[in-house]
Order: sequence, then C-alpha cells, then structure tokens
Amino acid sequence: MAISMEWVGGWLQNVPYSYNQVVRYEGIVYICVAETTVQSSTSPALDTTNWNIFSTPGTAGTSGQTGTSGTSGEDGTSGTSGENGTSGTSGEAGESGTSGTSGEDGISGTDGTSGSSGTSGGSGTSGTSGQSGTSGTAGTSGSTGTSGTSGYSSLIGSTEWNVESEYQISSDEQFTFSGDYVLDDSYLYIESGNTQVEYSTNKFFKKRGKLFIGGNLLLRNSQIENDGEISVGGQIILIDNSQITGRGTII
Repeated sequence: MAISMEWVGGWLQNVPYSYNQVVRYEGIVYICVAETTVQSSTSPALDTTNWNIFSTPGTAGTSGQTGTSGTSGEDGTSGTSGENGTSGTSGEAGESGTSGTSGEDGISGTDGTSGSSGTSGGSGTSGTSGQSGTSGTAGTSGSTGTSGTSGYSSLIGSTEWNVESEYQISSDEQFTFSGDYVLDDSYLYIESGNTQVEYSTNKFFKKRGKLFIGGNLLLRNSQIENDGEISVGGQIILIDNSQITGRGTII
C-alpha cells in the first residue's frame, strides 16, 4: 500500500505539524512521525522523538563547458591621405587714409571716419586662399564576428546544470538542490524499488528515488521518466520538446 506524504517546505518554530508531513531544515529533509499534532520550538534535528531524517543533500553536478566566442572580423584598409593645398599669396597692404577734419572730436587719421570720429582708411585687398587638397577615400570596415549563443536568464547563483547527458537516481538515492535545477538536451530516470522500509513500529514505506528542488525545475529538449518522487519549491518549466512521464509523484 502506498504511503501518502505531504511536502510543506521549510520547518518553522511553533507551527503545528502532522504525521507524514515532510519539511526541510538546514539542508536536510525530515518526516514527522508523531501520532498527534506536534507544535514546538525544538528543531527536527534535536526532536528525534517526533522527527526522522528522510533525506540528506546530494552532491552537486559538474558545471557545463563555456561556449566558444565568435571570430572577429578583419580590419578594413585605411584610405590614402590627400595632399595639402598650396597657400594663397598675401595681398598687399592698403594705403593709409588721410586724417579727417576734426568735428566735435576731430576726424581721426589712420582710423578713418567713425561717425563723430573721422573716416577710417580703406583696408588692403586680401590675397586669394589656396585650394584645399582632396581627402583620401576611407577604408572598408571589417565584418563583425558572429555573437555566441545566449545562456538562460533569471536563474539564481546556485543553479544546478546538466547538459547533454543521461542520469539515473536509484531507489536508494535522494538528491536535494537548494536552487534551480536545469536539464538541457538530457535524460533523467528516477527509479522505484520494491523494498519496504519500516520507519516506525509496524509502519512501512516503499523505497524509491527522490529529487528535491528548492527553486525552479527547467527542461529544454529534455525528458524525465519519473517512477519515484519529485518535489519542486518553485515552478516546472518545459521548453521545446520536453516532457515528464512515468508512474511517480510530483509535489
């Protein structure tokens, strides 16, 4: 006969818990074995009368390899600089004007007339400016290299990555991850066994593989065949050709 268990998340002080409820405390999963509702400030790690260890943390997997960077485009050829134009000849200096007759202020000589002041002498003609040289043609820019493939976004720092591999969790194994769990082009089988385990007097449960995830479960082009148990604290996200099959439970 299958044993019904209820996952209720992290253990909290002075919160009532019932028989077969499952909690996480300091990375370890405990199951309540009290016959009556228990409400205490004593943690499951110390209250061994009402709590039994259900599973301990598994070992984290190996990180995936970093993608290869795109090739940089070649630099374009620089254009040839144009020649400098010839400087124009300086114009001759104009003759100084005759000093004007003084009116109220008297007409200034060299400055010429300024209204009340005398008329200014004419300036000499400026020399013609030389033509500017032709600018050189700019070189063609090199092609931009192809950008590398973007990774997933919005994943926390403790994300567990599993890429292009096959994995199996046997009926004797339990894996716990505090963050997100990602399968990318991968396959995971969670096994169910036939062995009955007595966790309290005349009370038994069947051993089966267990996967506990504190964050999100994300699959891309991947499959999980679940004949055991999966517990997810966040969301289950299936991308592209992803699916979860099997006879197991998902909490």
